[in-house]
Amino acid sequence: MRISTLIFLLGLAITASGQYIDGPANIRNKPNGDKLFSVNNLVSIQIDDESQNGWSRIKLHCYVNPNQLIDKKTIKSNSVLLSSQGDSIGFTFLQFQLSENLDENYHNYHELEKIEIEIVGYTFKNNIRQKLSLNEIIYNKTSYADSCSNAYVNYQEENGLYITLIHKCNLYETSIMINDEYVGTFVKEIQDIKRISGAEGQNSKILLEIRTDYMTDNPNTKEFSVEADAIDIKGRLINAVTYGCCGAEDYHQLFNSFAFNRVMDYESKLYTINIPNSKIEGYIGFLTSGYEIIDGKMVLGTLTFTDGVRIVNKVNFVTRDKQKFDNILRFVPDMEFISLNQKDKVKKDIAEIELWTKNFSKTPKDLSGFQFLVHFIDDSNGKEYPQKLDFLNGFINGNSKTEFDITID
Repeated sequence: MRISTLIFLLGLAITASGQYIDGPANIRNKPNGDKLFSVNNLVSIQIDDESQNGWSRIKLHCYVNPNQLIDKKTIKSNSVLLSSQGDSIGFTFLQFQLSENLDENYHNYHELEKIEIEIVGYTFKNNIRQKLSLNEIIYNKTSYADSCSNAYVNYQEENGLYITLIHKCNLYETSIMINDEYVGTFVKEIQDIKRISGAEGQNSKILLEIRTDYMTDNPNTKEFSVEADAIDIKGRLINAVTYGCCGAEDYHQLFNSFAFNRVMDYESKLYTINIPNSKIEGYIGFLTSGYEIIDGKMVLGTLTFTDGVRIVNKVNFVTRDKQKFDNILRFVPDMEFISLNQKDKVKKDIAEIELWTKNFSKTPKDLSGFQFLVHFIDDSNGKEYPQKLDFLNGFINGNSKTEFDITID
C-alpha cells in the first residue's frame, strides 16, 4: 500500500530522541583541552560519560577514506569525516589515535572506498541537544526527498504543435518478495510524460529507485525503468500498464520485483491462483494477436502462465481455418476458473481461485488440480469455440514446454 510523502513524514514522532550536536562544535582531547575534531550541526552522537564542570565525553561513529589512516590505528589531521551516505559531517584538527583496533574489523581495508571508525573526545554540554523537532529533521538533515519534485510545462514548437511536459515524483513504502520473504522497501517513483496536442495517447517513461534496508545506514538501491503510463508494485510483481487508445484494451507488462525479469505481457485482466498459507502464487493473462500470418501460423492470441519468478507456459492459440482467423474476435476473450474440488473456491469478482486443497504448499507444482476456460467467439456467425485447459503438476495440460500451440478446429 502506497503512503504519500506527507503522510509518511507525519507518521514520525514529533521529536526524535537521542543526542545531536548543536554546532558546529569542537571536540577536545580533555575538558578545555586541545581541539581534536569538529562536528557539523545536527550530527548524531553518543554520550559516553558525564564529566564534571559541564563537560561530556562523546563518541562519534563515522567513516573515512583508507588513505586518511596510519597503520589502521591513527587518523591524520585535516581528515574529512563522512556519514554512511558519504556526506561530510566534520573534520579533524590534529592527528590522534583511534579508540578501536581496526585489525579486528578490516583485513583488506585499503581496497575499500570508506571505513567505519569510532572517535571520542570532550565537548561542553551546551553543544549537545537531546531532542530535535520534526521541522529540524526535515529541513536541516539531508533527506531522500531533496531530489523529488513535480513540474508542469506547456510550450509551442516551431511547427505550431503545443507540447505538455509533466514531471512527477512520488515517495512511498511498500514490500517486495525476495527469496520467498517479504522485504520492506522505500520507493522513489519518477515519471516523465510528453503530450502532444491533437494526438491520442502520450509518451511516458517511469523510473523506480527501490531501496531495501532503508532503515539502516547502508541501504541497497536498485533502479528499474519502463515505458508505461502507470506502475504498481505488489509483492513479487511490478505491473506496468500502457493505457489503450481509441477503445483498445490496456496493455500490461509484468516483471518480478526482485530481478526485474519480464514474466508476462497481457491485456485487460490478470487472473490469480492463490494457495492459502503459502508463498506460492500463479498468474494467467492473455494477449491478442493481429491479423498477420507469421511463419505460416494463424495465431489468434497467446495465454501466459507464470509463477511470478519465471514463465511456466506460453500457449499460442492457432487455427488452420482462414475463416476463423479472419472472424474470431480480437478482444481478450471471456475467461474463467473452474474448480474441480469443492474445497477450492473461485472468486469471479476478482478473477481468482483459492486452492485450499493445496494449503501450506511449498512447491509451484501444486498450482494444479483445476481448469481454466477460454471462450473464443466467431463474430460472423456467433459460434463459440471454448478451450478448456487442465492445470496438472504445475503446467497447462501437464505440458512442461515453455511454449506450445493449441489448435482451434
